Amino acid sequence: MTQLAQEERTTGCSSIFRAASIGRVRDIHRLAAAGNLDVVNTEGQTPLMLATLQSHPLTMCTLLEHGASQSICDRNGDTPLHQAASRGNPVMVVLLAHHDGNSVNRTSPADGGTALHRAAASGRVSRKARRSQIGRRRRRTKE
Repeated sequence: MTQLAQEERTTGCSSIFRAASIGRVRDIHRLAAAGNLDVVNTEGQTPLMLATLQSHPLTMCTLLEHGASQSICDRNGDTPLHQAASRGNPVMVVLLAHHDGNSVNRTSPADGGTALHRAAASGRVSRKARRSQIGRRRRRTKE
């Protein structure tokens, strides 16, 4: 029995959630072949969200390669991209945005904000990015 399987038995923590939260890429490959990657825990978080929150970029990319959805919201209405932006994690933001370019325009059901709004609200976005977003908004309203 693997260490993860034994821990699942004793703590009730699902193997896929544990592997995602500690960055066990090899286990993610194995577990992805065996089941659904878009399961949610009691907080409404998916394994992809846990990998994002714990800053495991390789694990996150592995989950995405295996088909994990980044459009699922947790119980607060946040997607993985919203979470990464709120925490000021530019590596995770870039990887998530690169994998699904449409995700940057997704709004949170909780507050209607995009990931850029979240980053700006938390003070974790550069002035250049804010000006770029404001410029796009002005161009759209003129058209």
